Amino acid sequence: MSSLLAHAGRTAHVAPPNDSWSWNCEHGRLSARDSAMPGRWRSELAPHLRYWHDVVSARRLGRNWTGAPDQHAHLTEAVWMVAAAQSFKTRSLLYAALAYSIDEHPAPSGFILPRLKDFKRVLKGRIRPFFEDTPQLLRHFPVGIRDRKEKITYEGWTLDTMTLYMLCGELPDDLRQFPLRDLYIDEFDLLPLDADGEGDPIEIVTERQKTWPRSRLTIGTTTCTTVANHGWRRLCGSTHQRLMIECPACSGIQELHPDQLRTPDASPDEIKLERLAQWACKHCGSLINDDGTKEQLITAAAKLGRWIPGRWEVSAKAPKGGWTPRAAIDGNGRLIDWQPPRSTSRSGQMNALYSPFVTLSEFAAKERQVTESGGREAQITFRNTWRCEPTLPQATIAASVDQIHVATSGADYQHGECPDGPLHVATICDQQGNQRQTSWFPYCTFGYAPGNMWLIETGDMTGFETLEAAENRRYPVGNKVMQCELTTVDGNNGTMRVPLQQYAAAKPEGRLLMTGRAFPNFMFQQRIAGKKEERRNKKIISGARIFSFHSNAYKSEADQCLRGTNGRLALHLPTDCPDFFMRSMSAEEGIERDMRLPGMHSKRRVVSWELRVEHSPDGNVVVRSDNHWWDALVMAIALGDINGWLDPVEPQKETVTLKKWFGAKHG
Repeated sequence: MSSLLAHAGRTAHVAPPNDSWSWNCEHGRLSARDSAMPGRWRSELAPHLRYWHDVVSARRLGRNWTGAPDQHAHLTEAVWMVAAAQSFKTRSLLYAALAYSIDEHPAPSGFILPRLKDFKRVLKGRIRPFFEDTPQLLRHFPVGIRDRKEKITYEGWTLDTMTLYMLCGELPDDLRQFPLRDLYIDEFDLLPLDADGEGDPIEIVTERQKTWPRSRLTIGTTTCTTVANHGWRRLCGSTHQRLMIECPACSGIQELHPDQLRTPDASPDEIKLERLAQWACKHCGSLINDDGTKEQLITAAAKLGRWIPGRWEVSAKAPKGGWTPRAAIDGNGRLIDWQPPRSTSRSGQMNALYSPFVTLSEFAAKERQVTESGGREAQITFRNTWRCEPTLPQATIAASVDQIHVATSGADYQHGECPDGPLHVATICDQQGNQRQTSWFPYCTFGYAPGNMWLIETGDMTGFETLEAAENRRYPVGNKVMQCELTTVDGNNGTMRVPLQQYAAAKPEGRLLMTGRAFPNFMFQQRIAGKKEERRNKKIISGARIFSFHSNAYKSEADQCLRGTNGRLALHLPTDCPDFFMRSMSAEEGIERDMRLPGMHSKRRVVSWELRVEHSPDGNVVVRSDNHWWDALVMAIALGDINGWLDPVEPQKETVTLKKWFGAKHG
């Protein structure tokens, strides 16, 4: 018996586990319903993605898998690919990794799309044909027609070994429902930065992966848009790897950058049809013709896995942003050494020159056409979808701290007090948080007189009870003491709509809510329960005083006040104004945009105030979030106009007075 077992042990052969690349080469199929090249998955069209398949395989097969691209690949928990449009990233990375995991390593997974309306067309037109025309995947589908209707829906797919949940990135309730090992996110750059006031949707859904600490994996693919959106932030916040090719003349290492294209003086059609474009090595200047050499260089670099990490930053030398590799390169551009990234999150970027479907001449012709005859919108589209570079906002530079001190030093006084002059005192709060007990209120208390505003006190408080107690505070103003006569709170948080309105309705003569509107056709306007436009969903609780105001217009005015250029309003700050308040004044920036305003048939150039985008020393893209006291200042200026405490702005629609609305009892 023992000799039989020994013989069986010597002759038995266990097939090695499949890796992602091998699985797709063997089983992958392209459907005629959604592909221009139906049939077998052609690995020769995606050599640039081989490295990322190996990263996925290393995560699945463990640290001892011999095909791993480096010794740290098995630690990868997230892969973020930002690539040009039609560069094979979705089908040959996202769908391919999903198919491999379903067949070889099944577990509860989530497929995420940015919008609810995307599911029907994407699932029906792309993913389902891909599954149904791939026999290795089709065997996991329910067999009968009735079972398929019940188990293959737009909410989720119940397969024989696992469940694939379909999750909408706009709905936080979708994202937090299920425990998930793997996440597959298509066009993640289009996800909202804040899902219904509950935070980053990617962070919300990745919290569901905690129970798989050693096997969880997130894969996201996208084309980039603006520098502040998820795509470029995830790219820069991770390893930011790019595929480096080697010049055949001097062996210099470099990325296949569009700026190195060279074209003769010819029309775009001539460049494209006659293949006139060439690509120049930045080290030796030698030219590569449009004869297939580009594809050979990409394939050679991909075989070596030369996806080198780097950092991207905006600087004086690169005002539109530039990428620098983290590698040892000699004076002739030759690669000496580079260290594979030791990170749980990896990211890569590819422009359209890496696509197997785009030639050098086609890229150059398109760029010349857009440059010569394309408008601003066409240039942005080309930059995002061909060059795969983010749109950098044309922003108004915020006033510096020195400028603010000069413009607001008309009165010499300390924080917590005020010189003689104010006729009214009000506290303005920016509301943060989604629970009544833990709501956070950054606040500013201002004194008002015609043409003047004084900052008396600023800080923060927690909870509605603390807010109500603060209404009784008294402040030294000159030789007298004044009490806050009106407390104003930001009412934009939809989750806290009812608690905020209940708070305002409990004391209408001393409390008021304000909601900013981006580009309304009025400066400010009172909203009243029972009005036709407020009846839907019972938006307003009877008794609550609520005003909407033109937030962008008042933010522009606040910016002018901080610069000292506003003629109708002088803003005074204490000499020891807190640092957090001063920092908050630069948290937003005015960005010029072409927009179609209400009642307008054509677009107008307007200034839209948005959170400032900054670049940290390590190359990450950071979006400021400390704009609370800036918002309080903006609301304070609007409040002065609403109550007529400053030089009033004539409203374009009737503003109902307190006496008229609440009657003589509260008048």
